Amino acid sequence: DTLRNEQISSGNLLKAYYNVNYKSDAIIGSCDSLTYLPEEEMLVMNVNPTMWLEDYQLTSDTLSLFFKDNNLHRASLNNHSFIVSQVDSGAFNQISGKNMEAFFANNELSNIEVKGNGESIYFVQDETEENLKGVNKIICSNMNIRLLNKAIESIHFYKEPDAKLYPIDEIQLKDFILKDFIWREKDITLEKLRLFKGFTTNIHFFSFSLPMKSKWHDSFLKRKNKSRNSLKCLFFS
Repeated sequence: DTLRNEQISSGNLLKAYYNVNYKSDAIIGSCDSLTYLPEEEMLVMNVNPTMWLEDYQLTSDTLSLFFKDNNLHRASLNNHSFIVSQVDSGAFNQISGKNMEAFFANNELSNIEVKGNGESIYFVQDETEENLKGVNKIICSNMNIRLLNKAIESIHFYKEPDAKLYPIDEIQLKDFILKDFIWREKDITLEKLRLFKGFTTNIHFFSFSLPMKSKWHDSFLKRKNKSRNSLKCLFFS
């Protein structure tokens, strides 16, 4: 329920807490608290951070977003890193690892660098992309995954992987869920955003929404800068 603006040597430091939800044109997310550095175009989320970008859900202990030219450029996932997308009811493409670097092109996930304890599960579909044919399970400490049109194009392994393809009619979907898997419904966050009523102001190229009860409301208004760019993001707690 608090949004703070602090002055540091490199410029402004914006903090929002607790139980923060946020959105932009391409991103929806939630966390317990976040810090935004406008000059560095960096957003750091702490405590159960979750970000949804189209079909993908990203989670980790700490999630940092880096922007460039008003677009999401890179996401740094630290500890218990997990990226998941739903293929079908009960079927999820999953990538997990200790740490990850996810890269984006035009706000679309394009490359994932897994650093430590890497595991991946992804489902193979037929030519119509309507029926599942099998599922690949891969274990490799470090790997690089490239995506094209929201699908895995290639996987590069830095060490010999333990990989196996299972026919879909020989498996139980419940057996293909990786450790630390969690699926959080973004519709809940969207509903909170829809119902939210509070104060909205523009700071740098983010648009913030504050509950009227925020004790930082008046002082924060005095420090605000006019929006300079087109990327708009809504924060509230």
